[in-house]
Amino acid sequence: MAADDYNATTGAPEFSGSGTPETAADLTEVAAFAASVGTRLIGTTAERTAYDHAREGLEWWDTDLDTLYVHNGSGWETVFKDWAAYTPTTVNFTGTVVAEYQVVGKTVNVRIRATLSAALGGQPTFSLPVTASNANPEPLGMGWLNDANGTEYPAFIRKNSATTAAPYTINAASTNALLANTTASIPFTWASGDIIHMNFSYRAA
Repeated sequence: MAADDYNATTGAPEFSGSGTPETAADLTEVAAFAASVGTRLIGTTAERTAYDHAREGLEWWDTDLDTLYVHNGSGWETVFKDWAAYTPTTVNFTGTVVAEYQVVGKTVNVRIRATLSAALGGQPTFSLPVTASNANPEPLGMGWLNDANGTEYPAFIRKNSATTAAPYTINAASTNALLANTTASIPFTWASGDIIHMNFSYRAA
């Protein structure tokens, strides 16, 4: 039998039991309703990747990665990932890096604190936790360069490629301030204990 009514709050089919039973039809309608409202699943990464009934709009909370995904019809896209640690690959930098990132839709937020144990070898770069949407050089955010003697210099964070970012200093020697490479001696002579701080955001691929 068809549903006798539908719940005004949830829309769930309701059966009074007074009609002639049509078990298959009843269960089909109940199953259809469950499929229309049960659009979030919970499970491991392995369960998510092996799931046979993924469809556009289906959400999945990945218990391994603490990440919410939505299926776009062809694959899983990140909706939200809370702050998590990652280890950047560095160039021209020796020391300790504490880094974390957060993903909200296509926006990736990053915080990096890099403490030197030796002088810089040249312009330092740090790998991104998630590939960016393009490789174009772009301004991403601000930071500061901290001399262990207490002097701090502002820095601009620049995307150098789809997978790397770097802190640039400001050269005020000319009429207009210019971005300049951070080097072993710019904006000061780098040594053990000096710190690079980077806070920035970018659009993921």
